[in-house]
Amino acid sequence: MMITYLNEQQLEEVGKNLKKSRKLLRYINKVFCFKDIAKSQKDSRKKQHVETQVIFTIVFWAFLFRIKSFNQLEQMIKYGCFNPLFPRSTKMPSIDAISNILAVWDTTQLQKSFQRIIQILNSNKNFKSGTIDGYTVCAIDGTDIVKSAYSKCKGCMLMKNGSAYHYVHKSVVAMIIGDESNYILKYKMAKVKSEEIVKDKKTYEDLLVTKSEGELTVAMEIIPELPSWVDIVVGDALYFNSPFIKEVLKHDKHAVIRLKNERTAAYQTMQHQAMYTQSEGSFVVKKSYEKITVSYWAKDTFISDSTLLKKDPKKHTDIRLFKFIEVIETKINDKENFAFREVFVGTTDKNMSPESVWQIIHQRWYIENTAFHQLKTQCFMEHCFRHDPTAIEAILGIMFMSFNLLRSFLFRRSKKFKASFKKKKETISWFITEVLFELTIVSFLMKCKLLNKAFLKSMYD
Repeated sequence: MMITYLNEQQLEEVGKNLKKSRKLLRYINKVFCFKDIAKSQKDSRKKQHVETQVIFTIVFWAFLFRIKSFNQLEQMIKYGCFNPLFPRSTKMPSIDAISNILAVWDTTQLQKSFQRIIQILNSNKNFKSGTIDGYTVCAIDGTDIVKSAYSKCKGCMLMKNGSAYHYVHKSVVAMIIGDESNYILKYKMAKVKSEEIVKDKKTYEDLLVTKSEGELTVAMEIIPELPSWVDIVVGDALYFNSPFIKEVLKHDKHAVIRLKNERTAAYQTMQHQAMYTQSEGSFVVKKSYEKITVSYWAKDTFISDSTLLKKDPKKHTDIRLFKFIEVIETKINDKENFAFREVFVGTTDKNMSPESVWQIIHQRWYIENTAFHQLKTQCFMEHCFRHDPTAIEAILGIMFMSFNLLRSFLFRRSKKFKASFKKKKETISWFITEVLFELTIVSFLMKCKLLNKAFLKSMYD
């Protein structure tokens, strides 16, 4: 049977309609050497019927396309959504093979590849001018990755939710924050230290209690691994802790930490000063829909490390406290509304302006909204794709990698998307859907034997 390919004019017309997938593929290959990253991945299988780089590429694009489950991935493989990414002779794996291989993945090599991407982002001057007021700011926070009421593996921790118990996997994440500069910088899984069986006092049933690393402990392990070009580490009230702040200072960085606990001496000292003195100044922040007038008080003090003796010279850590009172004025349908809010913040950088401290502590929410909320609601980070500690860590790393590369392309390379996104005329989800449609069209043309290898090479290499 004679094979008839599309002529040059038809091929050119097809190429014009593959703008987004072509640009994205070329960008991640040329800038981040994606093919080399895929080739460097390893697993502990003795016999490899399917290459590890093929599994990695499929899983990477699956998470970029925001799959809900491995059942959906199985259907995508069946209909050839990933065929344009590989030579025609490439053997596509089954979903069981993908799941089993992820359970024996070399997560150390994956971490190295992840850090290589961060180095490229930095060398491309993504953070040259800082991310907030000239500072390169990194937010740190913990989150639950996988939750299960019944299923348990060796990496699960038992948590109480009201009167019920459930098993979870936890991770602490460090993320660069600032306008459009949101990239996952580091991630580390919390590990189980010990397990013991105790009697539940209410039901008298045996209960398996796990003791694991706390969020603060894991966060302190991440601090030494942060790049030298990070200036500020910002955290919520959990991190207002002397050992953590000293660890940040030890590695030539400064901390900006939210203060909420009303029982602490620092909180009471700052509250007392604000009650009996006038504010030291104020500033106004204007946004498209609101006007915020911020008054502030400042005080230099110290926090104590309860683990050290009183005579130890390292017991006290100098810190500057701020209290901000915000008057938020909004105007909707010609009706003015007012709201009031107070925020307490501590920082080790006494040269930082109150405006910068205020901006940094408010933009800390990028890690909650841009990373955790988006990954959990749209990328299904909490879904248990494979209940195995190694598989969960591998999945998390590949998901974060796709998150970083996609954001780099959209907000650093694609000026049209950036402009449309600001005007709320285009979303990330629509862009992803269009890329998936384009790859599916190419796959259909390949099945019909209307495209040759030369076309694919010119489009995506």
